[in-house]
Amino acid sequence: MLEFVSSFLVDRFYMSEQWISISFVLLISLIPSVLMVAWFHGRPGPDTWNKIEKIGIPINLAITVALLLGIYGGKDLNARTEEMRVLNERGEAVIKTVPKSEYKKGIAIVFNQSSTDTGIVINALDMVVAEMLYHDLRQELFFSVQDPWNQQIRFRQEGSESDDQVMPLTLIREHCKQQFLSYFIIPSLTFSNDMYHLKIRLYDADRLHLLLEYESSSELPFSPIDLATRKIKTALKISEKHIDESTDLPVAELMTADMEALMAYIKAMEAHLLLHDYALATTHINNALEVDAYFAQAMLRQVLIYMLSLIHI
Repeated sequence: MLEFVSSFLVDRFYMSEQWISISFVLLISLIPSVLMVAWFHGRPGPDTWNKIEKIGIPINLAITVALLLGIYGGKDLNARTEEMRVLNERGEAVIKTVPKSEYKKGIAIVFNQSSTDTGIVINALDMVVAEMLYHDLRQELFFSVQDPWNQQIRFRQEGSESDDQVMPLTLIREHCKQQFLSYFIIPSLTFSNDMYHLKIRLYDADRLHLLLEYESSSELPFSPIDLATRKIKTALKISEKHIDESTDLPVAELMTADMEALMAYIKAMEAHLLLHDYALATTHINNALEVDAYFAQAMLRQVLIYMLSLIHI
C-alpha cells in the first residue's frame, strides 16, 4: 500500500506527500482490527462474527477516522501541481502543469569566499561554478533558485560582507530567512594539476545542517556539475521517477562548453553587477562571444549591458 501511494499517487500524479504518512498511520491504526480477524477467523471451517469483533472493529475504525481527521484535517491533500494557460513561442495558448508555489523549495546559491594575504576574495572559478549551478538547477520545476549575484549584492547593501573574515554560516542563514529560503548552496571550483576540482555543500538554512557534500575532479567541470545537480535533487527529496522524466539539459548546453568563453562571461557579469563598469563589461562580453558565437546567455547579457550603458552615459 505504501509503495502504491508513494510511486503511483505521489510520484506519478504529484499528489501531496502527506498521503504517504496517511497510509502509514492508517496501516498502524488498523492493526487491532487485523489481529481480531486473524484470531477469530484463522482456523479452518465456517466462522461467525462474535461480540468482541462486532464492538471492537467499529470502535477501531471510528478511532482511526478520528485520528486521521485530527492529524490531517486542516492540511492540503490536493495535488502539488496546478494547470496554467500560457502562450507558447508561436503565440498559441497551451495548458502547462506547474508546481504550486507552496511546494517549491527555495534555494540560495552563495559565492564561496577564500581567505588570502590581501583579505577575503571571491575567485573567478567560484563565480563560474555558482553561475553554472544556478542555470542548471533552474530547470527543476520544484525549485525556486536565487542567483548568486543578487545574494552578493544583498550582502554588500546590508553591510554583511567583511574584508578580513569569511562570511559565517549563521549570517547566510539570516539572509535566507529574510527571503523565505529553506536551503543554501556554497559551490567552489579550483584548478590544479590540469584538473578541475569541484566541491558542493548544501545546507538546511533553518538548522544549518549539512545535507550534502559532493566532491569531484575532472578535466572539465561540466559533467560533474550535472551530476551534482542530480545529487542535490535527491538530497532535497525530489523523487527519482520525477528526475528521470523531467527535462534536464546538460549545463554545457545551457551555457557554453568553452571555458575561455565562460571566464570572459563571468568577468563581464562581475564588471556589470558588482563593479558597475559598463565599458569593462562590454569588452568582456564581446570577448566571450568572439570565442563562442552561439553562447546564448552571453548574447542576452550583451543586450542588457548595452541598454544599461546608454542609460548611464
